[in-house]
Amino acid sequence: MRFTVFHLMQAPDWLADADVYRNEIELMLLAEDLGFDAVWVAEHHFFHYCIDPDPLILATHVAARTSRIRIGSAANIMTLTHPLRVAEQAAMLDILSQGRLDVGFAKGYGPREFAGYGVDLRDADDRFHEALEIVMRAWTEPGFSFEGKHFQIPPSTLRPRPLTQPHPRAFVATTGNVKTLEAAARYCIPFYVGYRGRAHFAGLKNTYAELAKAAGHDGEAIDAALRDVAVMMTSYIAPTDQESFDEARSGVNWMSDSVDAVNVPEDLDRWPKEQREHILANFQKPDRGYRDYDGYWNAFAYGGPERGIERIQRLRDAGIEHVLLGFSFGGLPYDKVRRSMELFAREVMPRFK
Repeated sequence: MRFTVFHLMQAPDWLADADVYRNEIELMLLAEDLGFDAVWVAEHHFFHYCIDPDPLILATHVAARTSRIRIGSAANIMTLTHPLRVAEQAAMLDILSQGRLDVGFAKGYGPREFAGYGVDLRDADDRFHEALEIVMRAWTEPGFSFEGKHFQIPPSTLRPRPLTQPHPRAFVATTGNVKTLEAAARYCIPFYVGYRGRAHFAGLKNTYAELAKAAGHDGEAIDAALRDVAVMMTSYIAPTDQESFDEARSGVNWMSDSVDAVNVPEDLDRWPKEQREHILANFQKPDRGYRDYDGYWNAFAYGGPERGIERIQRLRDAGIEHVLLGFSFGGLPYDKVRRSMELFAREVMPRFK
């Protein structure tokens, strides 16, 4: 199995932004020392839920301070920027990191982020499909051009060219939306998704395989992509189950408030009617919400080392070979986060390598 450490760069009120960056980067460097396979960083805007507006810049800094671990974005929000800019930056970082780059692509979902960049959230699907095509073609086709509804590009050749061929390792973020899965399947690149149970994950894999086959990809390519498909979850490993349960609660509670505020802004009643209706119609709480702390803790990689092993074994039994683990969340004390990572790396991870 492969284990990636995922950083949301969260900034509760009691932490200064500069302190968040310093501490999170130290954890990223620790991930290499502990033997994790990769470290990925998120992109969000204008809110303490995540204060990383440009994951490729942060990934470049981490790449310069590491030598083995893969570094990635989880994910670049392709609807809020020009896709050629992302293609250029990623190609450059692929070279600078000597091929250690993982690039994630996301449609985005935070209403305040779209509003801040002057992008209509209702256009997200169309913009994402166009942006993904542009990046993939820019990486692989010298002299390509593009004429779409949202982006128009005259004949252009990307420089620098990526080091990794035919292109850097890429992933698509999804909640399970069929249109997003279709975008990933078109190029036979793997997806990653927040964990919502083994049956949900199996259904997404089957849907993806059918879409990739319909797009003309052969079984070998589809199987290779499915081996890289990943689930994302938070994790807190402590010396005992009870310590994990007691100590993680504050971070999970903070996350629950933040996630709700990301999806539905507090001032939504002052938004234009059409956008307000779209947000309310599309906001869905997950089956196991953060508010149900007992259910949330029981479902994910929490507990003492032995329970951590049991939870990861359940994932492997379900055919999951790649797990994204968020150890640092909700303002948990960094010494406890470090201990959690060390326990996972020393007691849990070797059982699955």
